[in-house]
Amino acid sequence: MQKLQHSGFKDEDLPVCIKSDKICKINSDSPLECFADWKSIDIDSFCQKQWIFLAPVFHESKFIYGFDGKHRLPYLSAEQPGDGSGHFGEVRKLQLHFAHFHKGESAKILSGGSFDVAVKRLFQNDQQTDVQKFYEKEKHTLETMKELNNKHLIKAIATYTKGNDKYFLFPWANGGNLQDMLQSNQGTLDKDLVAWVLDQIVGLSEAIWALHDKKIRHGDIKPSNILCSGPGTGITNESTLIIADVGLAKQHVEYTRYRNSTTTTRHGSITYEPPEVSPKRQLKTLSRNYDIWSLGCVFLELIIWAVYGVHGTKSFHGHLSQNSNARFWEEVGSGGTEQIHSAVGTWIKKLRGDLNGSSAFSDVIELIEKKLLIISDKKRADSMAVVKSLKKIQGKASETDYLFSPELERLATSRRLSASDGSVTQDVVNPSTQMRISPTHGFQGY
Repeated sequence: MQKLQHSGFKDEDLPVCIKSDKICKINSDSPLECFADWKSIDIDSFCQKQWIFLAPVFHESKFIYGFDGKHRLPYLSAEQPGDGSGHFGEVRKLQLHFAHFHKGESAKILSGGSFDVAVKRLFQNDQQTDVQKFYEKEKHTLETMKELNNKHLIKAIATYTKGNDKYFLFPWANGGNLQDMLQSNQGTLDKDLVAWVLDQIVGLSEAIWALHDKKIRHGDIKPSNILCSGPGTGITNESTLIIADVGLAKQHVEYTRYRNSTTTTRHGSITYEPPEVSPKRQLKTLSRNYDIWSLGCVFLELIIWAVYGVHGTKSFHGHLSQNSNARFWEEVGSGGTEQIHSAVGTWIKKLRGDLNGSSAFSDVIELIEKKLLIISDKKRADSMAVVKSLKKIQGKASETDYLFSPELERLATSRRLSASDGSVTQDVVNPSTQMRISPTHGFQGY
């Protein structure tokens, strides 16, 4: 080692490799003279063991990395791995040692000198050209999102290749996702919850507007793709909702949808997809107003949860799932005319009746009904118009009765009483059958 130091060999010169029985830098054919008198067995040993000392350091100012397949990355196993996989990749919960991440003051170092991260590996398949294309698009999108620095958009730490594999590295959201919250967190209907929901709706809309301004369509907005991050573990009024998982599935679908021999199989949830995905429309491109429909679905579900609790969201999805596709729209008649799903119309009517008057939530519901959940994407509001309308509502929310109206107070009291005696209220009558929908029906919207 002393000879290497005397010859000026530094860590930055690693890794090295053997070329024509000589040691060279991995990106050069020029032999390194400091290894000239080394024995072959020592050269082999050095080349094999060097990787132990080459764990890379990620920098906040750099996003794209390329590593040799033999590189060892500075990950530790998490106490609760939280591994999961889908059609396009797998996600593992790991820990990144803080010494290998140069970040600003926002970094929170957990005990043991590491913090939780999500490592997403993209599956390799037989269609490598397509995989490479949407990997490049996703890489560009995530880099743009990081530059936007919007608190409601996921900020990827890095993307990297390791050998032939492709990875994305994200901070881990300890609060889970919005779907988890809607299914399991009952919440407490009060002024703070209403203010939090309104703030999140405005923030998510602003985040999508920022993406659209960069000519980026998310394409897969749904509760499971919205993370809860912040103090606690996703507890309402504390967490920030963050849009994540932009586009891998969407881009795969777009590349394969109109091939001559393409399958009609679509991956991911269809619940939050807009009517323009209907095969009969045969659209080769989809507008950014695709996202507006999906936002309308998520916002409606979020308000149902805030007003009626977990039983409300389960009952809503039980009603929605009576349609085999469980979408927010349906086709009716012999011609397959597209219209708002009857369950959506019923719940909007119920909310209007229960809220009964001018309030922040009732105005958001009106916006959802008249501007977001519109069958024609051309008549649907764009993201800028949505944000402007929501900001007006938010601007009036300083008025206590507008934010938390007497009607909401009565609903909150009813919820507390039903929770204390174990009974369940807020069932909804299915207009097609006049049968009451059990609020314990399984959540089937995902």
